[in-house]
Amino acid sequence: MSVPAGREPQFTVLAAALAGIRPTGRTVVLRGDPGMGKTALLRAAEAAARHAGLRVLRMTGAEAETGLAFAALHQVLWPLLDDSHVLPPAQRAALESALGVRDGTPPEGFAVAGAALDLLARAAARRPVVVLLDDLQWADRVEGPFEGEPLPAGQRA
Repeated sequence: MSVPAGREPQFTVLAAALAGIRPTGRTVVLRGDPGMGKTALLRAAEAAARHAGLRVLRMTGAEAETGLAFAALHQVLWPLLDDSHVLPPAQRAALESALGVRDGTPPEGFAVAGAALDLLARAAARRPVVVLLDDLQWADRVEGPFEGEPLPAGQRA
């Protein structure tokens, strides 16, 4: 695992969050100007998470997908869709319709959010899950904005 040069302090914050994920969960938000190394930090965090035996779900936003409803959620949940059969029928239908794997009327965002949360919770009950979202500014407006709890002063990543 390679930590980007000059980003050791930020990686230390990410590593601490990964270490504390099992008992309570963690949220870290990386903010910064384009080119400051956020994507490289996420790659290093992904490698560390996989090395620790955590399940990694990843999304990389793209400007071309901004208008596609649930495109970011599709990327995150795709590896879990084989388990969608365990969801209650209404949740399963909403999620699968939103992600385009089932025909149907586009569901409301809250129905999809509930199904996504349920699917993620079930996955996390088996093995801790890390969700890495890169270039989230390109996620469609149905899904965003997402905000995590800020880190204590002096621990900005």
